[in-house]
Amino acid sequence: MAEFAISGQTAASQLASGGRSLFSASGFTLRELAQVPKLRIQTVRGRSGALPRVLPETPNTLSGTDPWILWRAPGDWMAYSITMPYPALTQTIAEDAPDCVLTDVSSGIVLLELSGQRTVDILMRDCTLDLDGGEIGIGRCAQTVLAQVNVLLHPCGTGPAWRLFVERSVAVHLWDWLVDTAEGG
Repeated sequence: MAEFAISGQTAASQLASGGRSLFSASGFTLRELAQVPKLRIQTVRGRSGALPRVLPETPNTLSGTDPWILWRAPGDWMAYSITMPYPALTQTIAEDAPDCVLTDVSSGIVLLELSGQRTVDILMRDCTLDLDGGEIGIGRCAQTVLAQVNVLLHPCGTGPAWRLFVERSVAVHLWDWLVDTAEGG
């Protein structure tokens, strides 16, 4: 397990406690986007009628540009914002999707951001999706298994940058795998 010190703590202990972590290697940067609010949006069972316009209906698509709403499954989405605090995100989504159930998943889901020229190569070491073929580009998202962990992938920005949503209980494992892979392991 590759570990490195940040202010006297290992990255794994910082990540596990929700602290900010950063790793950088040639052509690759990995960081946790801590304190980013994340909401799970679900439709109410038995509800009929059209979905609110803000919710993407097509699998593996998203809507918005901060906040973003990513399709997870029929009737199930993930919303997050880099700039809005939790109360503002919740209010915005509640107004745009009033008949939906909102659940704060901020403490249970870790958001990692990967960037740099080697990002896709590192992800493709264990990902069966064609990440560099254009199928999963801006405006899209995908769910897959990476390092034996379920992740929700969101390509973002103009450069090779990806955001990964992963359950907190396995985030350290994924972090270590990404670091080991970036270091050539």
